[in-house]
Amino acid sequence: MVGSPFPMEEILDGSGLDTLAVRPVALINGEASGRPQIVSRFEKKSKITTGDVARWMLDAIERPAPFEQRSEMIGSST
Repeated sequence: MVGSPFPMEEILDGSGLDTLAVRPVALINGEASGRPQIVSRFEKKSKITTGDVARWMLDAIERPAPFEQRSEMIGSST
């Protein structure tokens, strides 16, 4: 039997907590560029800096409403 491709989301969803799994595309070292965004799929040239991921996560915890999605794939616009 093959397990779910998203076991982390299943565990978080079952916890009853307001949680968000952030899934960055290809992660590279670097300062925040200010251009992170939700992406629908991973492209060969997709990338995001560690600074942008950190900023995204800090901004996410300050959102006033509960998370509508349990995970967000993020990349950087170029």
